[in-house]
Amino acid sequence: MLAGGKPIFLIGLPGSGKTTVGKLLSTQLGISFIDLDDIIVQREGRAITEVFEKEGEDYFRKVEAACLATLIESKDIKVVATGGGTPCFFDNLEKMKRHGITCYLETPWNELAARVAPEESTRPLFKGLAGSEIENQLQERFSWRLPFYQKAQIIISTENKLASDIAKELLARL
Repeated sequence: MLAGGKPIFLIGLPGSGKTTVGKLLSTQLGISFIDLDDIIVQREGRAITEVFEKEGEDYFRKVEAACLATLIESKDIKVVATGGGTPCFFDNLEKMKRHGITCYLETPWNELAARVAPEESTRPLFKGLAGSEIENQLQERFSWRLPFYQKAQIIISTENKLASDIAKELLARL
């Protein structure tokens, strides 16, 4: 089995294509796809934006870490799209690397901003922001998240590539 029978964790900033690429990759591998945000929504019984608004980011990150731990403990082989901040809190990145394969989807600013802007209301860190504010928030997040992302076992540039081509490239590198 590719990836040594381990789960594949996709990491990167919001808008980098983790969910889209993850679904394609899981289909190609014939394994399950899981979006960590969906697991959090199921556990909490409410949208991520509501969790952020009512409980705050600290609470969200604790729930996120618990959900990630549950996915890892399940020992199922799967492709997991993580939240943009997942690898940057607690020891999440180390757990993902120890129990699976981490892949950072490296995406240029202009592509990130273009993808995130239409969805700002569903992304808690960008809710209510527009244009340059979204870019500023992305740059701020990126500056402190990059050292975590760069520790991924696989790094793939997504610049000017279709999601299907990114999935094929990742498949070839597993």
